[in-house]
Amino acid sequence: MAESFLLGVNYWPRKKAMYWWKDFDRSEVEEEFAQIAALKLQVARIFLFWEDFQPAANHIDDQTLRNLGTVLEVAQEVGIQVMPTFFTGHMSGVNWWPKWALLDRDMGRALPMRCIADGEVTLREGRDPYTDPLMLAAERLLIAKVCGRYGDHPAIYSWNFSNEPDLFYTPKTYADGAKWNAFVATEVRKYSRKPISAGMHAPTICGYSGFRPDQLAPSNDFLSMHGYSIYYDLTASNAPSTAMWCRYSH
Repeated sequence: MAESFLLGVNYWPRKKAMYWWKDFDRSEVEEEFAQIAALKLQVARIFLFWEDFQPAANHIDDQTLRNLGTVLEVAQEVGIQVMPTFFTGHMSGVNWWPKWALLDRDMGRALPMRCIADGEVTLREGRDPYTDPLMLAAERLLIAKVCGRYGDHPAIYSWNFSNEPDLFYTPKTYADGAKWNAFVATEVRKYSRKPISAGMHAPTICGYSGFRPDQLAPSNDFLSMHGYSIYYDLTASNAPSTAMWCRYSH
């Protein structure tokens, strides 16, 4: 029997993008998931926008959590699966910080990446999501609430840890990145048997990002790669880089 090759898409509603969860509408998801299924795509990678799911470090928004359940229900109805991405985080050139995760000190200068918290641009520095005790406790709570409720839902394809997390906050050392990856993987596996991966991109193997594939692999069921040709010239050629990206993600 030939092996199947899954095809999927990153999903945000076309009219709302990152403001999806703040103005959730089931009919919108039904329409767009049906279009995804009609295109013969099998997986939609969705993003658990951090400030919406976790408005305070010690509080998960129950309505948003229920809305996630609705998304999974719709996915099951149209015959696709979903890859929820935790701790978003970095998205489309902006770092979207939960306000509670910001330190009181102002950087006093423009940050490397535009940062928005609670709808406003901020220059405040964020806490280290890989080592800060408050952040780790918050991450543990979010995983417990999401995976505790939906860990074995048939519409879940896999769980994903953040979106290019080094752009959100670069681990100070490779050890910090590896330890964090193992930590969140362990937390998910308390509640779910679904596969686990991390949302990495070309800098993971082309420069320092705080993460290394060989250190992610022991805790992850598969590795992932975002290979954008506009950011990295080799991804635009057919060889030999194509084999390299495929080997990385195998």
